[in-house]
Amino acid sequence: SMAAQRRKTAPVGAEAEPRGRGKERCTFNAQIRVPFNDREQFLKVEVYRVDVPVDSVIGACTLAVADPDVEELNEFPVLLDFEERGLLLASLRLPRDDDPPEEEDEPEQQQAEVASQGSISLGPRAPE
Repeated sequence: SMAAQRRKTAPVGAEAEPRGRGKERCTFNAQIRVPFNDREQFLKVEVYRVDVPVDSVIGACTLAVADPDVEELNEFPVLLDFEERGLLLASLRLPRDDDPPEEEDEPEQQQAEVASQGSISLGPRAPE
Protein backbone atom coordinates (compact mmCIF):
# COMPACT_ATOMS: atom_id res chain seq x y z
CA SER A 1 0.00 0.00 0.00
CA MET A 2 1.02 3.62 -0.39
CA ALA A 3 1.00 4.10 3.40
CA ALA A 4 3.43 1.20 3.82
CA GLN A 5 5.67 2.61 1.07
CA ARG A 6 5.80 5.98 2.88
CA ARG A 7 6.95 4.24 6.06
CA LYS A 8 10.02 2.66 4.44
CA THR A 9 13.24 4.10 5.82
CA ALA A 10 16.08 5.32 3.64
CA PRO A 11 18.38 2.49 2.46
CA VAL A 12 21.49 1.82 4.53
CA GLY A 13 24.49 -0.14 3.28
CA ALA A 14 25.41 -3.44 4.93
CA GLU A 15 28.86 -4.44 6.14
CA ALA A 16 30.32 -7.91 6.47
CA GLU A 17 29.81 -9.31 9.97
CA PRO A 18 33.33 -9.74 11.41
CA ARG A 19 32.52 -12.92 13.37
CA GLY A 20 30.02 -14.56 11.05
CA ARG A 21 30.74 -16.21 7.74
CA GLY A 22 28.57 -14.79 5.01
CA LYS A 23 26.60 -12.63 7.43
CA GLU A 24 25.97 -8.92 7.02
CA ARG A 25 25.24 -6.22 9.57
CA CYS A 26 23.14 -3.21 8.66
CA THR A 27 23.12 -0.51 11.34
CA PHE A 28 20.49 2.20 11.27
CA ASN A 29 18.55 4.43 13.62
CA ALA A 30 14.99 4.93 12.50
CA GLN A 31 11.62 5.77 13.96
CA ILE A 32 8.52 4.85 12.01
CA ARG A 33 5.04 6.03 13.00
CA VAL A 34 2.23 3.60 12.28
CA PRO A 35 -1.53 3.70 12.98
CA PHE A 36 -2.34 2.23 16.38
CA ASN A 37 -5.43 0.15 17.09
CA ASP A 38 -5.66 -1.17 20.66
CA ARG A 39 -7.56 -4.23 19.37
CA GLU A 40 -4.63 -5.39 17.25
CA GLN A 41 -2.20 -7.70 19.01
CA PHE A 42 0.82 -7.74 16.70
CA LEU A 43 2.88 -5.41 14.53
CA LYS A 44 4.71 -6.90 11.55
CA VAL A 45 8.00 -5.30 10.45
CA GLU A 46 9.39 -6.26 7.03
CA VAL A 47 13.05 -5.89 6.06
CA TYR A 48 13.93 -5.30 2.40
CA ARG A 49 17.07 -5.50 0.29
CA VAL A 50 17.24 -2.69 -2.25
CA ASP A 51 17.19 -4.28 -5.70
CA VAL A 52 16.44 -3.00 -9.17
CA PRO A 53 13.71 -2.74 -10.39
CA VAL A 54 11.87 -3.90 -7.23
CA ASP A 55 13.04 -4.22 -3.62
CA SER A 56 13.08 -7.81 -2.37
CA VAL A 57 11.87 -8.94 1.04
CA ILE A 58 14.63 -10.35 3.25
CA GLY A 59 12.18 -11.35 5.94
CA ALA A 60 9.76 -10.13 8.56
CA CYS A 61 9.49 -10.07 12.32
CA THR A 62 6.49 -9.74 14.57
CA LEU A 63 6.31 -7.56 17.67
CA ALA A 64 3.67 -8.53 20.22
CA VAL A 65 1.97 -5.31 21.32
CA ALA A 66 0.84 -6.83 24.64
CA ASP A 67 4.36 -7.99 25.58
CA PRO A 68 5.34 -6.03 28.72
CA ASP A 69 8.92 -5.68 27.36
CA VAL A 70 7.92 -4.46 23.88
CA GLU A 71 8.93 -0.88 24.76
CA GLU A 72 12.46 -2.05 25.65
CA LEU A 73 15.10 -2.66 22.99
CA ASN A 74 14.89 -6.38 22.11
CA GLU A 75 16.05 -8.77 19.43
CA PHE A 76 13.35 -10.14 17.14
CA PRO A 77 13.99 -13.00 14.69
CA VAL A 78 13.63 -12.04 11.03
CA LEU A 79 11.93 -14.94 9.23
CA LEU A 80 11.41 -15.78 5.56
CA ASP A 81 9.49 -18.93 4.60
CA PHE A 82 9.69 -20.12 8.24
CA GLU A 83 13.51 -19.89 8.25
CA GLU A 84 15.40 -17.46 10.44
CA ARG A 85 17.29 -15.00 8.25
CA GLY A 86 18.62 -12.71 10.95
CA LEU A 87 17.83 -10.59 13.98
CA LEU A 88 16.31 -7.13 14.25
CA LEU A 89 17.05 -5.01 17.32
CA ALA A 90 13.97 -2.83 17.86
CA SER A 91 11.43 -1.44 20.32
CA LEU A 92 7.84 -0.29 20.06
CA ARG A 93 6.69 2.96 21.68
CA LEU A 94 2.98 2.88 22.36
CA PRO A 95 0.91 6.10 22.24
CA ARG A 96 0.69 8.25 25.36
CA ASP A 97 -1.84 10.86 26.44
CA ASP A 98 0.75 13.67 26.15
CA ASP A 99 1.76 12.84 22.55
CA PRO A 100 1.60 15.67 19.98
CA PRO A 101 -1.31 15.88 17.51
CA GLU A 102 -1.54 13.19 14.86
CA GLU A 103 -0.18 13.39 11.32
CA GLU A 104 -2.52 14.90 8.74
CA ASP A 105 -2.75 11.78 6.56
CA GLU A 106 -4.14 9.62 9.40
CA PRO A 107 -5.77 12.14 11.77
CA GLU A 108 -8.33 9.83 13.37
CA GLN A 109 -5.85 7.25 14.63
CA GLN A 110 -3.36 7.17 17.45
CA GLN A 111 0.18 6.44 16.37
CA ALA A 112 2.60 3.80 17.63
CA GLU A 113 6.26 4.24 16.91
CA VAL A 114 8.71 1.50 15.96
CA ALA A 115 12.22 2.52 16.89
CA SER A 116 15.21 0.62 15.65
CA GLN A 117 18.18 1.89 17.55
CA GLY A 118 20.49 -0.94 16.76
CA SER A 119 21.18 -3.15 13.84
CA ILE A 120 20.03 -6.12 11.89
CA SER A 121 22.33 -9.08 11.33
CA LEU A 122 21.42 -11.15 8.30
CA GLY A 123 22.56 -14.57 7.26
CA PRO A 124 23.94 -15.36 3.82
CA ARG A 125 21.84 -14.27 0.88
CA ALA A 126 19.47 -16.98 -0.25
CA PRO A 127 20.17 -18.47 -3.67
CA GLU A 128 17.97 -16.99 -6.39
